[in-house]
Amino acid sequence: MSSYFLMNSKTILGVSIATVFALSMMVLPISASDGSFLDIIKAQASGNGKNAHIKTAATIPTDGNSGLFGYGIPAANGVLGITSHGGVLDSDAQSGLSDPIFHSHLVTAATDAGICPGGVKVTSITFGEVGDVSVHNKMIAVKNIDTNAVGALNPSGAFSFTIGFGTDATSVCLTPHP
Repeated sequence: MSSYFLMNSKTILGVSIATVFALSMMVLPISASDGSFLDIIKAQASGNGKNAHIKTAATIPTDGNSGLFGYGIPAANGVLGITSHGGVLDSDAQSGLSDPIFHSHLVTAATDAGICPGGVKVTSITFGEVGDVSVHNKMIAVKNIDTNAVGALNPSGAFSFTIGFGTDATSVCLTPHP
């Protein structure tokens, strides 16, 4: 399955406004009810969209032992995805298949209830990073965001998600965290 995730580093696919709208409609409101690292407390962008920060309710695990998860910030050209996962090689920031380093993507997605019940199906993802990610305790910082690729950010729509496979066993699905 990992070969499915290997993508050309020059791949940056566009996204329609309808796709961004469909994804934003799937995102549930941000909440801090259970104190999870998936609960977003605050998200903001600065420096003309070149930098973004997300603060969570609990310390964000960076050891790769907390499953496949990530954070998203809607943008004009898709979603700025910030993910961590060992076992899936989908970024030039990773040193190998088992490297759980946090990294960034430009992601496009669409609803597909047949393939991704309860979530959205990833339709494109960049292999090359679109921003430099660092994590410290409850904070994620993304700097040097490629605003030409990503477009304007909408941090008020930030969300977290878990990553899984679709019913076809090859599609990647993102399930928003409530």
